[in-house]
Amino acid sequence: MDTEKLLNYLNKTTLNDTYHRIIVTLFENLYKIDTLKIEKLAELCYVSPSTMTRFLQTFGFKNYSSMKNEFQMMTQQSTQILFHMYKTEQYLLKENPQKYLENYSQQISKVICQSAKYIDIQAIDQLLEDIHQHKKIYLYGYSFGKNLALTMQDNFLHLGKLCICPDTYEIQEKTIETITSQDLVIVISVYGNFIAQNQQLIQMLEQKHTKLVLLTQNKSIPAIPLFDKVITFSQENSLECGPYAMIFGVEYLIRRYHALYALSL
Repeated sequence: MDTEKLLNYLNKTTLNDTYHRIIVTLFENLYKIDTLKIEKLAELCYVSPSTMTRFLQTFGFKNYSSMKNEFQMMTQQSTQILFHMYKTEQYLLKENPQKYLENYSQQISKVICQSAKYIDIQAIDQLLEDIHQHKKIYLYGYSFGKNLALTMQDNFLHLGKLCICPDTYEIQEKTIETITSQDLVIVISVYGNFIAQNQQLIQMLEQKHTKLVLLTQNKSIPAIPLFDKVITFSQENSLECGPYAMIFGVEYLIRRYHALYALSL
């Protein structure tokens, strides 16, 4: 389920907004929705069933049943998927948090040190030259990947290079209509989930014959052949520490661009 769209709306509105109140009620009753009829949920939200129906349509749900199914799938996601933790680490965190912190910090340090040796400096320099040369650059990502994209957007702007970071899936899809073969598109995905969940989006980008680049720490993503260039920030996919390899790699990429291009401005 695309919770990001619901959360974005929640964060941009207040309780005075009807849909804001509905979203709050939905999340407050996350584990009860499967048992609630639409009339009862509407009552909890202090709205009419017809308003609930309009809400479902606005946020892309086919009907009330499909929304309940998506919420049910969300609540059934394993902690390994949600928090990128193995069961042994979950147990250690519960029983011995200090030991967990020591282990976790050591894992992060190890991944970053490995990344420093593994990162292909020449490949990144080639990408940075592409960024410097292209007039239109688009950054695509979801969740943590989108946060990295926004970081890149903000930093590159201060370095004199404008990048566009489409917000929601709908805007990402609509933006493709304006993309040409002369543009540069960078997809940022830690584990490859963005690509797996948005295969149609990636295929649409590929059909535009634009230069398509992937930033990731997982070199085993099946869709890698669809990209013209792949920059991997880690030698192997790290379930628990992958995001730190990405932060390290993206920060290096930004600083390297500054060293190569911005210092001469």
